Amino acid sequence: MTNNKFECKHCMELLFGKKFILQDAEAYCIPCYEQLFSNNCEECKRPIACDSKDLAYKDRHWHEDCFKCGKCNRSLVEKPFAAKDEILLCTDCYSNTCSSKCFQCKKIIMPGCRKLELEGNEWHETCFICQSCEKPLGTEPLVTKENKRYCVPCFERKFAPRCKSCKKPITAEGITYHEQPWHKECFLCTNCNKQLFGERFISKEEQPYCQDCYHQLYTEKCEACTKPILGSRSLKFEGKKWHENCFVCQSCQNPIGTKPLAIKESKHYCVPCFERKFAPRCNSCKKQERGTNKTGTSSSCVYRTRDRQSVIRPRSLLNPWSRKRMPITTGGLIYRERPWHRECFLCNGCKKQLFGEKFVCKDERPYCRDCYTDLFADKCDSCNKPIADPEGPSYISFQERQWHSDCFKCRKCNVSLVDKPFMTQQKEILCRVCGSKRV
Repeated sequence: MTNNKFECKHCMELLFGKKFILQDAEAYCIPCYEQLFSNNCEECKRPIACDSKDLAYKDRHWHEDCFKCGKCNRSLVEKPFAAKDEILLCTDCYSNTCSSKCFQCKKIIMPGCRKLELEGNEWHETCFICQSCEKPLGTEPLVTKENKRYCVPCFERKFAPRCKSCKKPITAEGITYHEQPWHKECFLCTNCNKQLFGERFISKEEQPYCQDCYHQLYTEKCEACTKPILGSRSLKFEGKKWHENCFVCQSCQNPIGTKPLAIKESKHYCVPCFERKFAPRCNSCKKQERGTNKTGTSSSCVYRTRDRQSVIRPRSLLNPWSRKRMPITTGGLIYRERPWHRECFLCNGCKKQLFGEKFVCKDERPYCRDCYTDLFADKCDSCNKPIADPEGPSYISFQERQWHSDCFKCRKCNVSLVDKPFMTQQKEILCRVCGSKRV
């Protein structure tokens, strides 16, 4: 104490005969000390006087009368308490409000009791048991099924899948094949019993086979060389398979691949070879071919020299070109059981192309309707013009004579006789009225 007058450090009043308090070796009167250094109560917000108890918890202070449970308002002085969100609670209120409940028995797990947690839920240690044998699980391995807990032996006995082969439960790693469980060591090739786990295999009628056994037993064979076809370089045609290099033309032996082909008597030909050997030939057009006759063989003739001697020479030396009909490869038609190119099927009169058009046949020769009408159609007995459509409904025929419907009239009064009675006098056609007058 450095003040020789013994006065309050703050208000400078003499302290003789008065109560005072020392703070950092300095004397303060009671009012100044309470004003400068007293803590405010957390509950009532008033200063805590020097003659009152100052109850503190985590830098917070209370009067003795204000230190109460925030829920039930009971005093917490010299009693156990807990804090929740900075609110002081007695042990009963804390347990009812904040303590977790056992997932099994639904009772409160009191603070200090041992508890077990799993998947966000809590249990009393004695309530955390196997659903089958009811033994406490503690920290032992367990398996959950449909929100129920089982020890490993009970789970394997009740639920573990059983191997399709040996019928024993699968407790370690296994595999699933066609929705059936297998031990890794039990999943074997159906033919050679080779272990297939981790290997490529092929299924046949729901049975697994290693690749070697499957190819030996079931892989399709080439139709030509009868060897198995492996990989993707193969060709399939009409349900049969070939190696790419085995699918060849039966004539030139060149691979056909994906090129167009033709079939004759179950044999495959490339298009050029098929056309050369089998394609029908147009009845009209011909192409020139050197040194051959119509049968395709060399021809010859007798030639006389200037000295009157006879010499036999090949016809190709006299006329180096002979004619041969062209094959029909696309767009042909049949007329009178003979093949024709579309562009070669022409009117015998005007040479107009007839494909897709109506035509008329005369002496087995085709004519367009105009040419047929001009050349062969019957003439009207009245106007002497051709009747364009002798097969249609617009003409009248009587005693090998024909008329246009518009021309079939009474010779005298010019009245139409279509669908009416008429009379004939010599070559004249008359209505009944005019005919009766003449009689």
